[in-house]
Amino acid sequence: MRKLNNPFILLFFALLMLSSGPVTSAATQFNDVNNSFWAKDEITYLANQSIIRGYDDGSFKPNNTVTRTQAAIMLVNSLGISTENRPAVQFNDIKDDFHAYEYVAAVSDEGIMNGSNGNFRPNEALTRGQMAAIIDRAFKLPRYQEEKQFTDIGRDFTFYTSIQNLAYNRITTGYEEDQSFRPNASSTRAQFSVFLARVLDDTFKPEIQEDTVDQIIVVSTSNLSAQRATLRTYERVNGKLERKFAPMGAVVGYNGIGQNKREGDGQTPMGTYDMGMAFGTAAPPRGTRSTYQRMTSDDYWIDDVNSPDYNQWKRYTGNPSSKWNSFERMNIDLYKYGMVIEYNTKPIVPGHGSAIFLHKWRGSTSPTAGCVAVSETNLVELLKWIDPKKSPTIIITLEDRFMSELDRYR
Repeated sequence: MRKLNNPFILLFFALLMLSSGPVTSAATQFNDVNNSFWAKDEITYLANQSIIRGYDDGSFKPNNTVTRTQAAIMLVNSLGISTENRPAVQFNDIKDDFHAYEYVAAVSDEGIMNGSNGNFRPNEALTRGQMAAIIDRAFKLPRYQEEKQFTDIGRDFTFYTSIQNLAYNRITTGYEEDQSFRPNASSTRAQFSVFLARVLDDTFKPEIQEDTVDQIIVVSTSNLSAQRATLRTYERVNGKLERKFAPMGAVVGYNGIGQNKREGDGQTPMGTYDMGMAFGTAAPPRGTRSTYQRMTSDDYWIDDVNSPDYNQWKRYTGNPSSKWNSFERMNIDLYKYGMVIEYNTKPIVPGHGSAIFLHKWRGSTSPTAGCVAVSETNLVELLKWIDPKKSPTIIITLEDRFMSELDRYR
């Protein structure tokens, strides 16, 4: 697993060796990395492998950053890249007398490190996004099959694919408090140590949470633009998933289903989501086990992307137009019965779509604005069947994919 003869790994060893002092003994505890430090195990592992070293004063300086110039030098030295006969540097902020000119020329010519707006920014620290790109490129990580939703990056972000590859391969989890990645923040030696240790040794990767899902709804369409769908239900019995009801007809958004849901796009979001509270203008069907909220003329679901109430149910007795620029009234016939699909709720990202429900349909050929809808008869059966104690989950996908996605829960 360690592959210490791999030149790309040697690159990462070198990136952390930024001190000019002697190597700290592997048996020596860094004086600024105590037993409670969040990255102690990873730092100790790398030190014991002589991959990283500390400073003359016995410290590791885990919160120090790595500059772009330092990274360029270490890349060239560790990979044995020749600095001879390289094209002239075209960066505005790198002159012929720059102390690391030949190193910048080499990494630029090799396409390893690039600048922006004509500048290399030699003294800037590598960002977390840039570090993700380097790790992804160096280790050729398997391409992500599922997306992790970070609150501060979208698909148009430069390093989106690399960050998703790191998340999919359990090298990064982001920040738990706000589900962000913070791609523009500087990458620290501690963070880099953790990333590197997870690449080299799987035992440092976060544990995969065991699925405890015992009820699954699968909604599948024949293609991305299809408005009609099939809804299937499964329940775990004696440890095995078994089909519950016969397949049901369903409808989805008027623009089908998609992986990049945005407010007002008419698409139903593909993915796997928890089922939330039940609601309706009518009394709950007898036998309903989910929390049920009776809807009135004072109930609204907010789709105003500039409001702190975005994608939330709110009860308000005043004039809603004076409070929100956009909202959905909840006391309508389509919501005689319904259930929240927990899309874009943990966390809520403004503009990524709101009010995604399982609700009553207008008819078998009438699509929704982005929800999933079934007949009232079938919806009542689903409401009586769904049990919050069984972690009910909905999978929205294509017909030719649903079995492989369902297999994750078997």
